Amino acid sequence: MCKIICKYSKTGYLKYISHLDVLRFIQRSVKRAGIKAKYSEGFNPHMKTSFGYPLSLGIESIGEYFELELNENIEPELFKDKMNSVMPKEMQIIKADYSNDAESLMK
Repeated sequence: MCKIICKYSKTGYLKYISHLDVLRFIQRSVKRAGIKAKYSEGFNPHMKTSFGYPLSLGIESIGEYFELELNENIEPELFKDKMNSVMPKEMQIIKADYSNDAESLMK
């Protein structure tokens, strides 16, 4: 079990999708890539993710971040390759690394 923090880009026509759609897009991409994510244990389980501040609609970025808790130990480079294989070129994982529990995504 591990946490991975990722830096991703959002460019081209995908700059017009909202922050909530980006969240759903990343979660669906994790499922398509066959990565075993950790889910909450409540009545309606959801994928344990954490995203940075929302980007304004219509703005491109090559430096957005999200954190994902996994049920499996996976190398960050393998995670990046699996995710990029199921995502369009307008939204790609630029960098992936293990996350420290002491770090906060927003600092």
